[in-house]
Amino acid sequence: MQSTVLSLGIRDSPRWRMTENGVFSVSMAYRMFFMASTRFAYAKPIWKSKAPPRCKFFMCLAVYHRCLTADNLRRRGW
Repeated sequence: MQSTVLSLGIRDSPRWRMTENGVFSVSMAYRMFFMASTRFAYAKPIWKSKAPPRCKFFMCLAVYHRCLTADNLRRRGW
């Protein structure tokens, strides 16, 4: 961004710089969509465990703070 120079009177034009030759590709756009996605480090061990599916599901809810525990219910105004 520091090397970017803005000039008055010149219109902006979109450019695709993710490919070597600057040509748009759907596969590159799809990969870019997931570049910023983060993965939860404990998801794999939770789902690979020998616990029953309902326990695995509850654990994922707990990790992502989606369980309707007393503190979450209070925060929602219940």
